Amino acid sequence: MGHEPSFEELSALERSGFEKGLKFSIAPRKIPTAEIVAAVEESISQLNDERRNLDVFNALIALKKDPDRLVLSADKGNCVVVRDKQQYHDKALSLLNDKSTYAVLNSDPICKTQR
Repeated sequence: MGHEPSFEELSALERSGFEKGLKFSIAPRKIPTAEIVAAVEESISQLNDERRNLDVFNALIALKKDPDRLVLSADKGNCVVVRDKQQYHDKALSLLNDKSTYAVLNSDPICKTQR
């Protein structure tokens, strides 16, 4: 079975390093200019993608604000469904008015379950 050293068993230099925190690092002797420039160029090239994402986001916001449409989560799967609000309402009413499936209750059953 291995033995893990305690904080007291570390040297003064090791303790000093850990006291600075786990994110402590030593500055590089030479700044990696080429890598920095390449990373910045890569980020700049992706700006068009970000703009496209912003356009998609704005389109989704406009769709959500449309009073004639409903944006809903699908019953199954991780999907989004866009429905005409009036058609959705009519379909829901037709399902609820189906006497072979649903019946009107004489009292509210919630009162019994909340006691």
